[in-house]
Amino acid sequence: MTELILKPKTSVASGEMMGEHQKAFSCFQEALDYLRDHPFGTIEHPDMDMLAFIYIKNDGSFAFVDVKHRTYGKNLRTEKFIDSLLSDDDLKAFEDPKIWDQSKFVYLDGTEMACRIDGIAWFDDLRADLSLSSSPGLPRF
Repeated sequence: MTELILKPKTSVASGEMMGEHQKAFSCFQEALDYLRDHPFGTIEHPDMDMLAFIYIKNDGSFAFVDVKHRTYGKNLRTEKFIDSLLSDDDLKAFEDPKIWDQSKFVYLDGTEMACRIDGIAWFDDLRADLSLSSSPGLPRF
């Protein structure tokens, strides 16, 4: 006789950390549920800055990374990243269809961070709850 083994909701089996790349949703709550099940990824929206995203810290709390662009002269631009935990009220604000088109929330898997200059190591550090009070700088060699 085969026994059914149930895994706790907080336990993520190998291979389930990342979800489907570019997965779209019908509403923000659906996107949050998917992120809970696939925590090595981000939720993004075209109305956010192209470098901003919602993610889950290793302790299970939701957080948001935003960016402030600084321009020096005509051609030089740098970014300063700001991370913050999201309260329940913050999360509810993303559910407002007057502000956020609910059909445009997208899940991107964590490998998307490989395209950034500071890469997946930066995302791992971010999820481990390190502050982004300063910009990550150049990649580590």
